[in-house]
Amino acid sequence: EYIGISAGGFVEGTNEESVSGFYIERINTNSNAYNWGLRQKDIIYEIENVKITSMNKMYLALKDKKNNDIITCKVFKDGEIKEIQVKVQK
Repeated sequence: EYIGISAGGFVEGTNEESVSGFYIERINTNSNAYNWGLRQKDIIYEIENVKITSMNKMYLALKDKKNNDIITCKVFKDGEIKEIQVKVQK
């Protein structure tokens, strides 16, 4: 909810070439995350240098962030790894 993702879950990579992380199932199209480039089916695998391997890790990466802070996410998107910055909205 801090960045506008409304549904998703964790996926485990099955080999060295696949990515594990938080799979975006639904995203609010009026959110900062959407406006800054995150999309449905993207996989967030790192937030602020924290590997996202569980909901707890995601919470730890976001818990101290304030409204309008800019966070850096590493995302598997369109078959490649991209770095996307997102403004937190609380």
